Amino acid sequence: FWGLLRYSTRRLAVLAPMLGLWTYVYLEVFTVDIPLNNLLKSRGVRAWYGTFRSACARPTHLWPSAFLVHDVVFGERNNCHNSDIFEGLFQTDVAIFALASAVGSSRRAAAVAGFFWVPAVGLNWWKESRRAIPYNGSGHRWYSLLPAALAALVVSAVLPSERQLAAWGAGRQRLAFLIAVACVIATCLQDGLLMHEKFTTGLAGKLKAFHGSPVTNDYVFYCSAYELVFVFGMLLLLRLGRCNPEHIEEGKASAWSPFRALARLCGGVNASNLFVMHFAGGFQHEEPFEGTVFVFVGALLATLAFSVALSLGTYLLIEGPCEAVVLALKSSSRAPAKGFSNGSAPKPTAVAAGEAAAAVAKTSDDETSDVLAASASPVGASEGRTGAATGSARRRREDGG
Repeated sequence: FWGLLRYSTRRLAVLAPMLGLWTYVYLEVFTVDIPLNNLLKSRGVRAWYGTFRSACARPTHLWPSAFLVHDVVFGERNNCHNSDIFEGLFQTDVAIFALASAVGSSRRAAAVAGFFWVPAVGLNWWKESRRAIPYNGSGHRWYSLLPAALAALVVSAVLPSERQLAAWGAGRQRLAFLIAVACVIATCLQDGLLMHEKFTTGLAGKLKAFHGSPVTNDYVFYCSAYELVFVFGMLLLLRLGRCNPEHIEEGKASAWSPFRALARLCGGVNASNLFVMHFAGGFQHEEPFEGTVFVFVGALLATLAFSVALSLGTYLLIEGPCEAVVLALKSSSRAPAKGFSNGSAPKPTAVAAGEAAAAVAKTSDDETSDVLAASASPVGASEGRTGAATGSARRRREDGG
């Protein structure tokens, strides 16, 4: 229990300050210092900064949202802007950590996760059936993310280890990379063609004819099956990225890279990108963007650039210092791990978000990122996929998590 509590506290200590800043921006900056002139022109913006904002501002909802337990307390989504994806990932992370800690090895964890996958899909279907709005793909709540997280435990145990992949040779590694990329792209393409109402011909038309348009709650079962392909591709990509001999060597970390630096910013990008889009669409522009490819690509790149810049600032001022404090406290209080029940979480708990080696007892907490990255479904919201590589993704931590 104490190991689970410490793990949850460390994760919360890194996420909560960054989310607290953006919640403050949501409540006290937008519509107060930055008037949204186009508020009445967009139903989505009106909902974000009208109904949802009023609900988030209530102290009874604000504090549970700040500690990422709003769904647990009230049984409904977090209304504080984009915090709901972080809450869903945090709760899924803790649940998988507890499961992996309780069973103690990757093989047993995979077996238990496989056993609970079907009930988790059924729970998702039951929850979605009770909602008043039509199903539009996997959302950000824990029960929507749980099936993919359980599947990630199974796939992680089945995939070849990093040492095995390193022994494959360049040719086989390139082929595995192409297969992984194809799996990720195929599921994202399927999601976009099916869920976007303006795509009606070609492959999109066939998908809509097969699943129905709009899809019904029964699509949850198909959605969960498509997620398996995405999980396989994502985990294979992550494992291929760490199969170099330098990384595998005991105690030696991989060199710094731009991708690792960008991965550190993913949490902030996920939190800030909607603010950037709402600022542009609700305040800066009086009319909608012109519907051309050039304008679309330009707006996409500009949103990405501004989101990365804002994320860099929040990381240097908030996330980075908080992470350094957490790691310092963790290092100073580290004790030999002997089991889950004596207050010292065992090394197998690192599998909570990621790759499991043949024996979980030898895994590192770096693996914590991978299950979360794969569990954020490609089916549904694009920010869910970004959240896949969020703040929980790619945080380098020492062994013994």
